Amino acid sequence: MHAMKQAHLVKEKTGARVYELYIDIRASGKGYEEFYERVQREGVFFIRGRGAGVVMQGDKLVVEAEDTGLARPITLVVDLVILTTGMTPRKDGEAVGRTFHITRDHHGFFMEAHPKLSPFNSNTEGIFLAGTCQAPRDIPDTVAHANAAAAQILSLLNRGKVAIDPFASQIDPKRCSACLVCIAVCSFKAISLNSRERIVEVNEALCKGCGACAAACPAGAITARHFTKQQIVAQIGGILAGAREERRNMSRPFAPRIVAFLCHWGAYAGADLAGTLRLQYATNVDIIPVMCSGRVEPDFVLKAFQSGADGVLICGCHPGECHYSEGNYKAAQRIPQVTELLEQSAIEPERLQLDWVSASDSERFVRIVDEMTERIKALGPLGHSHITGCEPL
Repeated sequence: MHAMKQAHLVKEKTGARVYELYIDIRASGKGYEEFYERVQREGVFFIRGRGAGVVMQGDKLVVEAEDTGLARPITLVVDLVILTTGMTPRKDGEAVGRTFHITRDHHGFFMEAHPKLSPFNSNTEGIFLAGTCQAPRDIPDTVAHANAAAAQILSLLNRGKVAIDPFASQIDPKRCSACLVCIAVCSFKAISLNSRERIVEVNEALCKGCGACAAACPAGAITARHFTKQQIVAQIGGILAGAREERRNMSRPFAPRIVAFLCHWGAYAGADLAGTLRLQYATNVDIIPVMCSGRVEPDFVLKAFQSGADGVLICGCHPGECHYSEGNYKAAQRIPQVTELLEQSAIEPERLQLDWVSASDSERFVRIVDEMTERIKALGPLGHSHITGCEPL
């Protein structure tokens, strides 16, 4: 649209012959298609093809290009060349995203919490998106987007109270030994030591519910609400119920069973987008959502293999884009420990995979699932009778 606007202005002000080189034109906004037709009626020549170069010939410019409609190269002698460039994110977008824990898409723009329900909310509470920080926009769209974000902010200010998410972790004081591991793990400084009682306490207003502290606690004193160890292990058992019996029926071709722990903000959203776009991928994967990949404990992996899984996939946000700042790094740091446990149980480390998928990476998620399915097929079924190490609940 920006290029068509420039063409319209040049034609209107000077009456010159105007050529516009393009590959694809999408006039999707209100009145955009009508404007496109208007520019055509004004006499602007639209040529489908790419400009290969611009050279000087005397006082004229010669544009070397192609015309895909005629399937031949062309040259255009002109007085002025206007290069319309695409809009790109600011260079400091990565630093801003890390500072405020805002997820970015694969282009580098900030991502909204939900494309339909929360198009101007970021995935960090209290931070809103307005305008071209989220995606390329024109002026009317930017103004509308900014007004919506401002209205949401005013609503919060007038409310006087802010509702917090119900995912804050809980600590059992009877089991807490004040080892302070959870304080070192927490990225939001939501856990502090009560020196009088010699136990740690959670500030629920600061806790974001990632569950990394629950995964790291050696005493099992921390419970991640709504994503407790008992709940996740029950999901594993339910998903893989009957898996061993299916494996004994060797008359059917081997179809690997893969359990996937997906980060709610990144990989799970990417998998959901794959479904929305109707992308086809292997049906061998059973998904268990967690708030963050840092919530996945070694026991979850061992329990999955013990219950009949042939492979385990853990997917988190890309490094530097974690909703919880460092949850994906915590998951990566835990992998060597899990790999060692698998080797002790005579399980090939190749059956466990940690990967990164953003909310917009639906095609990447599909590719990871398909590639892992083929790899597990090549390894063959896993014998489950010898797997140990998962503590009883």
